Amino acid sequence: LKVLRPILHELKNAVNLTLKHKGTAGMIIFTTLAFQLLQTLSMIFLYYAIDSYPNPWIMLAICLLIFVLVNIPVSVNGIGYREGLFVYFAPVMGVQAETNLMVSLMFYVANLLLAGIGLILYLNKRIRIENIKRDS
Repeated sequence: LKVLRPILHELKNAVNLTLKHKGTAGMIIFTTLAFQLLQTLSMIFLYYAIDSYPNPWIMLAICLLIFVLVNIPVSVNGIGYREGLFVYFAPVMGVQAETNLMVSLMFYVANLLLAGIGLILYLNKRIRIENIKRDS
């Protein structure tokens, strides 16, 4: 419990700060929802790429649920947990479990490649927030 106390205190401070700036809170919520919708859209495109056509509305609901559940710290970066959830929800989506597993792995690899590109750019540029503040 002593370990959680400082984390909860910082979380409380962050929530209070966000509530003071309602425009910022609205923008955070909007960008988060937009990001999740774009991720779901990319999942739908992965299904279409392998000639599997689940209902997009069911996909939207299940993907948003899975993206929330993956944030529970059960495994490192949700590896295995995400795939298990996609296999579990396969009957609801009307897709075979093997197809869901393959799409989930392809989605993870695509995100990993994009993050790797960002890491390479970050390491090459080495732009720090302090440098940006000094320049402006």
